[in-house]
Amino acid sequence: MKIIAKCFTQSFLFARARRLLECNKRDWNYPLTKGQKLLVGSYMILHDYSQGMFPPKRKDEKAVFDAENAYENTLQTLGKTSKELILGAMRKPFWFGPGCAKYLRDYIHIQSLFYENGVRPPATLLEVGCGSGWMAEFLAASGFKVVATTLNAAEAKRIQCRKQSLELKGLPADLEFRPSPMEYVHEQVRDLPPFDVVYVYEALHHAHDWRKAIQSFYKALAPTGWCYIVNEPNIMHTLVSYRLGRLSNTHEIGMSSSQIRRHLKQVGFTKIKLLKNRLHWGCRPIWIAAQKGLYPGS
Repeated sequence: MKIIAKCFTQSFLFARARRLLECNKRDWNYPLTKGQKLLVGSYMILHDYSQGMFPPKRKDEKAVFDAENAYENTLQTLGKTSKELILGAMRKPFWFGPGCAKYLRDYIHIQSLFYENGVRPPATLLEVGCGSGWMAEFLAASGFKVVATTLNAAEAKRIQCRKQSLELKGLPADLEFRPSPMEYVHEQVRDLPPFDVVYVYEALHHAHDWRKAIQSFYKALAPTGWCYIVNEPNIMHTLVSYRLGRLSNTHEIGMSSSQIRRHLKQVGFTKIKLLKNRLHWGCRPIWIAAQKGLYPGS
């Protein structure tokens, strides 16, 4: 099979994929359509399989965490400047173009989901994988008490800037940042009361061990608290994300909605809702809410 895969990758069928990959290696910002991303990702998987490198061997936890922390440095070697990275992080979600509309639609939908499940300010929220903290800022502006966490401690300065912007507007800014891997988030907030909501948006697929992360979410929640896993990429994302993971040396996978729901039940969540995309065909994003029972472990 490896010989066949090697022949395919060297054939004219993947000539375009080889050219696009070389362009992408030289320029991180090289524009690729969804179809081109799928083509290049498929080529890379076949190529690495022929070399005995796919499926990739599971890296140890520390190596994955170190690579995530070095992500911005890696982007700089691929053509991004430090200034571009900072401006991009702080402008989010107000990026010019379709990205802005997409992020704002997702935020509105998440807030409506909170409302439907009776989550109101000043409920306590724990965001996992917050990035530069734009969603945490929005929810704090709405009156929630938010603790934002992510693996990279460098995000602390950006989130502090977001908090200060709320204060300058005269708004209560109950927003705090704590650096933490997803898998250990409950340990980093153990000095705080249990949370009404734990949510993760477009980040769980970066976890070294997403099952361990969900267990940590459960431990951080108050009885009857809600866990929201929203807009996580489905299984087909693996064909696209493999390219990104290899170029940036980070961990990124597509996920299975059914596997996530099974694990939520195993951990102890008693009410599990599929919020969107019941018919996802392995490619539409995953939106799930899960409620903890009244008694831990029930």
